[in-house]
Amino acid sequence: FSPTGRMQGAFMKTYLLEKSRITSQLANEQNYHVFYTVAKGLSPSQRAELQLPKGSDAVEAFKLLNLRKASDVDWSELPCDFAELSAAFAVIPPLAGCQLSVWKVIMAVLYLGNLDFAGKGAVGDSTVADAKIADPSTTAVIARLLSIQPTELENAICIQNINAGGEWIKSPNSIAYASDVKSALTKALYSKLFDWVVEMINSSLISGEGGRYFIGAVDIFGFECSPRQQRARATCEQSVASHTARVHQVLPDKLARAALHQLCERADAAHVYGGCLRVGDRRVPEGGHRRRRHHVR
Repeated sequence: FSPTGRMQGAFMKTYLLEKSRITSQLANEQNYHVFYTVAKGLSPSQRAELQLPKGSDAVEAFKLLNLRKASDVDWSELPCDFAELSAAFAVIPPLAGCQLSVWKVIMAVLYLGNLDFAGKGAVGDSTVADAKIADPSTTAVIARLLSIQPTELENAICIQNINAGGEWIKSPNSIAYASDVKSALTKALYSKLFDWVVEMINSSLISGEGGRYFIGAVDIFGFECSPRQQRARATCEQSVASHTARVHQVLPDKLARAALHQLCERADAAHVYGGCLRVGDRRVPEGGHRRRRHHVR
């Protein structure tokens, strides 16, 4: 808001994206809605443009969606269908021309979930067997979606470079370690995409110069639970409670410091509120802050 109270825009900040849900869910628990929406909603022409293989329209084929069959999802409970999602992207200028790139990354994440490993070494021991991609065709699909070479992707997952005495040595990963690398890459891809989309939305919400005043609101969302999924609902509620406690612990101090900093810039602390500064429900007595650095305890 401007000094006169005129609204100048809005800004969103991400906090604790639940990345673990991307690669692992409980029984009957869903992944993020957007995966289901995109996997089911891409048109035949879009699938051809993305060069997706036959069967890519079968949502139950993607392990990360945690489905036995497509009917396990009540599609009417999802917040939007693919057409509505595309329309939402279209009205945000920075995202309007980037839809295909976003769908590529989402499909790459889903195909990473289908990436399996074979190995040579100790039979039956995934901790010592040298990891190899079991199905190179899956690697080729992911590499094409991410515009990289299949060998680059396979080496990044199955081989680690170790610096020993100033020389780089290539060491094959075990199947267990390669699986962890794959999971980390999967979560990083979606997390980076999520942050980028939020950044693009923010860039379209700001109008004019930065405002002097702001109103902050904490909203915790993204727990994709169907009303019939009781076990998933219990996990969801526990996660919400944990996230809420952490937000309430950290965010007030950040907001209080920001508000205190603004007040101290505009007036001498000794002349505000009878010798005290009032931040939210807290009062900071005169002299309760140091020069050039302001603390609220």
